[in-house]
Amino acid sequence: MSEHPTFDRAKGFVALPVEVLELELTPGAFRLLVELCRMANLDGYCWPSLAQLSDRLGRSRSAISGYVKNLRAEGLIETEEQKTANGYNYRLKYRVTFWQKWRADMASPARSKTEHRVQRVERIKDKNRIFDVLVLGGGVNGAVSAAALSGKGAKVALIDRGDFAGMTSSNSSNLAWGGIKYLESYE
Repeated sequence: MSEHPTFDRAKGFVALPVEVLELELTPGAFRLLVELCRMANLDGYCWPSLAQLSDRLGRSRSAISGYVKNLRAEGLIETEEQKTANGYNYRLKYRVTFWQKWRADMASPARSKTEHRVQRVERIKDKNRIFDVLVLGGGVNGAVSAAALSGKGAKVALIDRGDFAGMTSSNSSNLAWGGIKYLESYE
């Protein structure tokens, strides 16, 4: 039996716009984007080397370069070559293009929940969109299930009759931590 992962809340978290999940990113490119967001300063800049990213993601440098190309093509990052004092290539300076505005938007009051919900429902109703899985219930179990399925490449729609995490999940913080034990270990 595998051990359940444990998480240290003091290490923080990364919040991303939901629209990122709707992009055609490879799982590796998505993991790289999350890592760049984790490293980014408030303006969206970070300076990791390919070796650092390779170590953190457990992928080769050439794979990381491919993920960078994918993220650039989607317009999610910009890169700038940095040189040493004698002119040799040193590393790339990365800018997560949406990060600065996203962080500022998160700090400002959000749109009304009704307006936001109507937009989401209209997106699901779009006849050109086909989902592999429909998850009913946006509590901790529904959210974890949707995240796990999405991480495995399924196109997932998650709906709830009210607000996400608005019922049982909102009444107990223990459920949020208890729900983590159901995550599959990817190691």
